Amino acid sequence: MNIIVMGALGDVGSAVTKHAVDEGHRVTAFDVSTAHMARLGEARDKVSFCEGDVMDKASLLHAMERVSTVITAFRLTTEQMLRGRSYKDVELQGIKNVVEAAREKRVRKIVHLSVDGLGLGCEMCRAKSQAEEVIRHSGMDYTIFRSSALFKELDAFFIPQVLKIGDGATDWLYGPIDIRVCPLSHLDLAHCMVLAA
Repeated sequence: MNIIVMGALGDVGSAVTKHAVDEGHRVTAFDVSTAHMARLGEARDKVSFCEGDVMDKASLLHAMERVSTVITAFRLTTEQMLRGRSYKDVELQGIKNVVEAAREKRVRKIVHLSVDGLGLGCEMCRAKSQAEEVIRHSGMDYTIFRSSALFKELDAFFIPQVLKIGDGATDWLYGPIDIRVCPLSHLDLAHCMVLAA
């Protein structure tokens, strides 16, 4: 299968890319820069890389030649925020651009990474919720993953410490402190996203 991974050099995207290569798929890795190519390890020599931006439809169209499935694993980064981009720009308009390009290139399916807790009303949640609706109404086959908290290394996600940090908080970015967190390994998520392709 010909798969493109959008945000292929991030934590989840690089895990998806490596797993797709391991499963024998032809993979195009799409990201805004080659700065983190080392995250792909040995897979970096087995993928086609397209440097582009989800806000640039021309780069999306170029990258989606002969692609059957799009896997989205991109998100608004700190660097993008510093350049003035918002969740609405990247998480919503970016998905609109991806869907439009995918439909134009007759891509069969979109596998999308969203987030659990979309009813909380924060800016990110609103943008991701609207992006899901864009995908649902695209006329394409799709799978949407609503992930809870992700961890890359278990030591980096020590639940008692997270709860201690939130003891005095009344309003977290992701909602009130009574939200139950069920951490998921980014590797397990990557495996499931490639299976869904």
